[in-house]
Amino acid sequence: MKRLVSSALRGTGAPCPLSVASLPRLFSGPSVGVCFWPRRSAVVNDPAHGRHWRTAGQLWKQCRCAVELEVRHFSDHQPASGTAHARNIGVLVVDFDNTLTTGDTTVNLIAAVIAAAGQRLGGTPEEEDRLVQERMQVLRGAAEAYQAALDALIEDLISQFSTAKGKPEFDMGTVRNMCVKLSEHDRYWCQRTIDTGILKGARREDVEEAAVRGVTLWEGCLDVLGRARQKGWGVRVLSQNWSAHLIKSMLGDDAAIPEGKADAARDAILITSNELAYESEITTGDVTRVVECADDKGQVFDNMLLEEMSREGRDPHSLSVYIGDGPGDILPLLAADFGIVFNKNKTMGDILRTLCIEIKPLTEAPMDPKLQGDMPVLYETASWHDISVFLYGPGMNMPAQEPDPPISVPRVLIVAGSDSGGGAGIQADIKTCLMNGAFGCVAVTSLTFQNTQGIEGAHNVPTDAIEAQIDAVLSDIGANAVKTGMLPTAEVVELVARKVAEYKIESLVVDPVLVSTSGQSLAENDVGGAIREALMPLATVVTPNVPEAEALLGGRTIRSVDDMEVAARELHEFGPKYVLVKGGHLVSNAQKSSHSGLEVVDVLYDGNTILHLRQPAIMTGNTHGTGCTLASAIASELAKGASPCTAVENAKEYITDVLKSSKGIRTGRGAQQPLNHGSAIVDWGAQVRKPSVQLRDLRLYAVTDSRMNRKRNRSMTEAASLAISGGASIIQLREKAMPTQEFVTMARDVLAAARPRGVKVVINDRVDVALAVDADGVHVGQEDMPAADARRLLGKGKVLGVSAKTVEQAVKAEEDGADYVGAGAVFPTSTKESSVIGLEGLRDICSAVSIPVVAIGGVAADNALSTVLAGCKGVAVVSSLFDVGDPQASGRAILALVNLGLEKG
Repeated sequence: MKRLVSSALRGTGAPCPLSVASLPRLFSGPSVGVCFWPRRSAVVNDPAHGRHWRTAGQLWKQCRCAVELEVRHFSDHQPASGTAHARNIGVLVVDFDNTLTTGDTTVNLIAAVIAAAGQRLGGTPEEEDRLVQERMQVLRGAAEAYQAALDALIEDLISQFSTAKGKPEFDMGTVRNMCVKLSEHDRYWCQRTIDTGILKGARREDVEEAAVRGVTLWEGCLDVLGRARQKGWGVRVLSQNWSAHLIKSMLGDDAAIPEGKADAARDAILITSNELAYESEITTGDVTRVVECADDKGQVFDNMLLEEMSREGRDPHSLSVYIGDGPGDILPLLAADFGIVFNKNKTMGDILRTLCIEIKPLTEAPMDPKLQGDMPVLYETASWHDISVFLYGPGMNMPAQEPDPPISVPRVLIVAGSDSGGGAGIQADIKTCLMNGAFGCVAVTSLTFQNTQGIEGAHNVPTDAIEAQIDAVLSDIGANAVKTGMLPTAEVVELVARKVAEYKIESLVVDPVLVSTSGQSLAENDVGGAIREALMPLATVVTPNVPEAEALLGGRTIRSVDDMEVAARELHEFGPKYVLVKGGHLVSNAQKSSHSGLEVVDVLYDGNTILHLRQPAIMTGNTHGTGCTLASAIASELAKGASPCTAVENAKEYITDVLKSSKGIRTGRGAQQPLNHGSAIVDWGAQVRKPSVQLRDLRLYAVTDSRMNRKRNRSMTEAASLAISGGASIIQLREKAMPTQEFVTMARDVLAAARPRGVKVVINDRVDVALAVDADGVHVGQEDMPAADARRLLGKGKVLGVSAKTVEQAVKAEEDGADYVGAGAVFPTSTKESSVIGLEGLRDICSAVSIPVVAIGGVAADNALSTVLAGCKGVAVVSSLFDVGDPQASGRAILALVNLGLEKG
C-alpha cells in the first residue's frame, strides 16, 4: 500500500502539499478505509499551497484509486458506488439560518430576549414598553451598522480580488484570505452587539418559548434530515446561530445538543452552535461562542470529518455532503465531497464568481465526485425536494414515519340541558369549545323543547342516567375542566358536586342557569340553594348574570355596577375562587332610552380585587345562548391551562367578536335569535360579511416606492425580495406615474419572486394591471375606483384593501366588500401628503369594523408597537423598509414589535 501511495505522489511531478499531520485524515482503520473529503485537509488548510489545487486534485484521484485497489484486493467488499437511484452518503451537515429556515433568526432571537427582559425588569407596563423600545432601537441600529459594514467589506474584497494581476484562477490562499477578513468582521460585530447589553436580564424559559415564534422551516427539509437519520448517516447542523436550543426546538426530539465533544451517534441530529450565556437561568448578556465565524465553521467541519473517519464500522466508500447558503459556509462547502449552495443570493453569487468557484445546478451533479473534475465545483438549488432527489434518487417514497407522539387535547365535560333550537345549552357549548380549541364532551341533564319563540316544555333526564354519562366520560376520556349549565333538580346538583370531588376535577365553571331568557323557570325552587351549598365551594369561576345573582342572593336587587360589586363579594363568601357578575341585563334595560355610548361592565372578584371588565355595548337581538357561550369559552381556556383571569378575558373577547358577527342573523320568527359561534370561519349574514379572501398574515405590509429603489440602486424585484426576507407577508406595488406596459412587466417579475414564498402581491389603484398579471388583489383609496366597483371587477377570489381615515369610510369599505382597511395616516409621513388621524382615530376604526385593519403612514420601529396595541393586525411600511441600508434587519425589528403587540393584545 505504501508503495502505491508513494508512486501516486511521485507521479504528479509537483510539490506535495500533504503533511505528516494530514495523513491520518486520509487513511484510517486496520485495513485502510477511503475518505473522499480530504481536499481541504490536503490543500485548504495551507494557504501557501493553494496554487496547487489542480495538481492536488489529480493527486487525490490517484491516491483514491490506489486505496480502492487495495480494498478490492484484500476484501470481498465491493465499492458502494451507489446506484442510479441513490448516493452512498456517510455524513450530511447543514447550516441552519436561511438553509433550514426561510429567513435569518438572529433578530427574532434577540427580539425575544428583549421582550422577555422587558417583562422581567419592566415593573409597570409603561416601564416594560420603554425598556423594550430602547433596546429594540439599539438592536435596529446595530443590525443596520453590521449590514452596512458587511456590504462595504464584501464590495472591497470583491474589488480587491477581481483586480488582481494576471488571469483570474482559483486559488485556495485567496479563499482563506477572504474568510479571514469575513471572520474578523463577524467576531468584531458579535462582540460589539454583546457590549450594548441588550441580551441581559431575560429568563431562559421565556426566551426559548418566544424565540421560535415566527420562525418557519423550508418545506421538506425535516423529511430529508429524518430520512438521513433513519439510514444511519451522521446528520449534523453546523450554525453560527446564537441559540442551539432554538435550533433544537425547531428540529424536535430527533435533535440533540452534545455536551462537550460531539459523539458520532447515528440516532440523533447533532447540533453544533453557540448559546446564550445564563446565570441562574437569567441571560448574562454574553454568548458562549463555538461557531462565531467562517473560520470556526471550517475548523469545526474538519473536526466532524475526522470524527467520522475514526468511527468504528464506517463505510470507507461513503461521501460527505454540506448544505449552506452564505459566505460563512464557503470553507465546508469546498471541503465536502458535494457542496450544495441553497437558495443562492446575489452576494454569494458575486463572491463565488470572484473566487473562480464554478457553480452548477444540483440536477447536474454526477453520482461520483471523482467526475467533478480538477477544479472545485459547487451545486445550487432552491428546493429541498431537489436535495431529496439528489440524496435518495427520484421516485423513491419516503419511509414510514415513526408514530407521532400523542397530542394532549384540552377536554371539557359539559353537564347541561339540550336546546332543540340549537342556540343555547349543550349545542352552544359544543360549538364554543370547538372554536376555542377544546374537545367538548356532554352529560345531558334535560331535553328542552324550544325555538326562537321560547320554551314549550322539557323532559328531565333521570339522575342515574346523568351519573352514567358523567362516569362514562370521566373514567375514560377525562376532563381538564367541567362546565355546568342547566341542572334541573337539587339532586342533580349534588350528584355533579360529588363527581367533581371523586374525579378530582381541577377547574369547574358554574353557570347557574335558573331562568330562561324569556323568563321561564328552568329549575326547581331548591336548585339555587343547592348550587350555593354544594357546587360553589368547588367552583373555579361562577358566572351569574344579574337576575341569577339576585336569585342566588335571595332576591337582592341589583341596579348598578356598585350593586354588582356588593353581589360579587357576597357570592364569593360561598366559596368559589372567582365570581363573575355579568352586567348585560343592566345595558338591556338602558337601551330603551339611549342607543349610544353604552358599555357592558362585568365585575370579576377573586376575594381580594374587584376588576371591571368593560366592552362597548353591541346592540343586537342575537343574544340567545350568550351565557352558555361565555361560560364554555372560560372552561375551554382553563382546560388549555390559562389562569382564571386570563380565561375570562379571552372568553369575553370571543363572545364580543361573536356578537358583532351575529347581527341580523334570523333562524325563526321569534325574539330569541341565535349566535354564529363559528363566525371566524362561516359567513351567514349579509350585514356582517367575512373577507372574500382569508388574509392570515398582515403583520408586515410592504408598500413599494420606486424613488427609494433608485436612490438605493435596487430593482423593484430586488427590493421586494429583501422586504420578504425581512418578514413582509404582503407587498403593495404603488406606482402612480409608471407607464402601464412597464408596470405590467415589473408586476409579473415581483409576482414570480413572491409567490414561491407564499407572499401576496396587491396592486395600488390599478385594477387593470392587477387583472392583467393575475395579481392577488388591489388596494384603492378614497379618490380611486369605488370599492364596490373594484370588488365586482375582481370577483370574490381576490384581495381588496381600502384606505380609510374615518369610521364612516371604514364601515362603508367593509360593506362594499373590502378584505382589510388601511387606516391612516396614523403618524406624519414624508412619502405622501395626508392628514394625521393619530392612535385614537386608529383605535376607533379598529373597533368599528370586523375585518382586519392595517396602520399606514409614518409607521417605523419606534411606533409600530403602539399601533398594534391600538387594535390593528399589522403595519404598512414604506421608508423603514425601502429607504434603509438593510431592509431585512429593519423588517425583522418591526415585525418583532408587531408580534409583541399581538401577543399583548
